[in-house]
Amino acid sequence: MCKAADIAKLTISYGIELKESMSDENFLMDFYKVNKLLYLAQGCYLAKYGEKIFEEDIYAYPCGPYIKELEFIFNDWEYEPITKHYDFVFTIPSLIRDYLKNFILEYGVYDKQTLGITTKKQAPWKEAICDSTDYNIISTESIENYFSGI
Repeated sequence: MCKAADIAKLTISYGIELKESMSDENFLMDFYKVNKLLYLAQGCYLAKYGEKIFEEDIYAYPCGPYIKELEFIFNDWEYEPITKHYDFVFTIPSLIRDYLKNFILEYGVYDKQTLGITTKKQAPWKEAICDSTDYNIISTESIENYFSGI
């Protein structure tokens, strides 16, 4: 299983490549969009293959699904598009790389508002969100069950 940071770096790189090859700025990602795409990618991969892409937990934050481990890597970009190609070791299995490339081609074009609204309508986030500052983990089981049913 991979680290969320490596998956995020690869996802961002694929978005930059698609932006350049398709001349479509919508493929660029910011910190907010990366979190939503990784949650969706995790859910779709769980439904298809029965295993996680990355090991870190996903939390239910008021802004939607959120991966704490990404905060100190990409948060400097805040809400600006991330245009930096990140270096990463290709320890990511080819199945996951191919899956992510296709996933970003299909879902990376959506803007962050659409992704945010979409993820916050889904049962895993809705069931895990709370009013306190102690954010709950969105369980892997909840994510897999939801995405297996769609």
